[in-house]
Amino acid sequence: MGLNRALPCGKKVRLYPGDTYKKIALIKNIDDLGFTFEILESKDRYYNVGSIYFISHSKPLELEILS
Repeated sequence: MGLNRALPCGKKVRLYPGDTYKKIALIKNIDDLGFTFEILESKDRYYNVGSIYFISHSKPLELEILS
């Protein structure tokens, strides 16, 4: 769980959960189950701007820290 400490809530990130469509999100929460994000920008039809999404630690997820 070292990743959790490196990514405090409020960080802006680019998400790549198993695909290559651009998604910019704000980390809302990180807990033992996974990550909660608010989508700020999206080119993916399944991730709507302004929506809140949870991604489990068991799912493939790549992040790029933006701020």
